[in-house]
Amino acid sequence: MPIAVDKKGVPLDSGFPPVPVTVLIPAFQTVMLTIGTGISYAVYKFGGQQALIDSKISFISQQQLGWAYAGLFLFKLCTFVLLINSAVARKETRIQAPDQHVYKAFNAPDSQGYVLMESEGAMGKFNRAQRGHGNYMEMLPSTVAAFLLAAYVFPFPAFVVLGVFVGCRVFYALAYTRDPQERTSFGTLSFFLITVMEGMCLFTVLKVSLADGLARLVALVCAIQGPGPWDTSRHVCILNHLLSLSGHNFWCLALGSSSGPSRCSPDCHRQRVATVTRQKESMNDPP
Repeated sequence: MPIAVDKKGVPLDSGFPPVPVTVLIPAFQTVMLTIGTGISYAVYKFGGQQALIDSKISFISQQQLGWAYAGLFLFKLCTFVLLINSAVARKETRIQAPDQHVYKAFNAPDSQGYVLMESEGAMGKFNRAQRGHGNYMEMLPSTVAAFLLAAYVFPFPAFVVLGVFVGCRVFYALAYTRDPQERTSFGTLSFFLITVMEGMCLFTVLKVSLADGLARLVALVCAIQGPGPWDTSRHVCILNHLLSLSGHNFWCLALGSSSGPSRCSPDCHRQRVATVTRQKESMNDPP
């Protein structure tokens, strides 16, 4: 169906909903990423590979690789801001896809229309096919980064999500070639699948952050608690229960054990608490 345009060839309608772009895009991204993270948690909880995932997240924590996962979201933040900036301008000018630029003939009178892409016939299909390919190439680097990071912690689930994503992008390009309006559902689904992989990465960041933060809390409690009526072992066990919510046992990790979290035991825990207590007593002894 031909799009109604003004005398310079610019569409009369921007194609955007009436909601402000600065509200629409953040809300859409937040909802998608929240759902993607929720799916990641469900895979972790009910996928039958919780121990394997925990061991990999423990390795990420020990090697301080959580920063690499957090870095993915710095790139996403930059993309997010630039996307809003571009969308605001596109809505204001009412330039619709596949046009990415607007040209004007040099020294042309104001009555002459702008130079835009041909949208009809074989030439129009060619332009849209090119744009479908270009759109895929634009999102490829961030998609590969999200997949590689997610696949370390969630190997098979990430592969399944990527497989569906690839299928969506193929159908997206074919639908785009036929009619720009037909691509919307495939584009939305493919974007959602990217956020599922990003959700796996965010889940990893949250798990590492929670585990590290609570581990430091355990270490701090042990360091400042001296002998007295307060039972250090009992309270550290309570804090360790909080740590277990993140899927880890950090008795020894928090207190400097070389055995690692997977080999920690209550006996080791008591030994480490006693060591920290003795260190505290020695610091308080007069010279």
